[in-house]
Amino acid sequence: MKRDINLVKKLLCYFEDSETIYTEILLEQYSPFPDYTDDVISYHIELMIEGGYLQGHFIVQNDAHIMLQLTWDGHEFLSLLKDKEVINKIMSVSKEGLNTMSFGVLKDIAKKLIESKAERLLGLSSK
Repeated sequence: MKRDINLVKKLLCYFEDSETIYTEILLEQYSPFPDYTDDVISYHIELMIEGGYLQGHFIVQNDAHIMLQLTWDGHEFLSLLKDKEVINKIMSVSKEGLNTMSFGVLKDIAKKLIESKAERLLGLSSK
């Protein structure tokens, strides 16, 4: 199964928009992401837990029952994904788009672009 960076961003936004510490998702009963199958959503959530972007309880018995929250790294990664200028610049360089990059590389490039942008805005750039 392929990673889908757009689903990752949607999931991170969903958890960030929650008004509670832990957010519950019952995939079998109601999916907040109707364009994706339960298996695809579960797979991405598992990857995001392994990557340290989400933490909590992920229980699969009769129904997938998920109680999760964003981690510090999850918030940081989402901030990078929300910067349209940075994402558009990365997409213009990578013909295949964001899905072909590792999260680590994407994060590193986005951080450098945001740092450069901040330096320009604050007049700290020597260029």
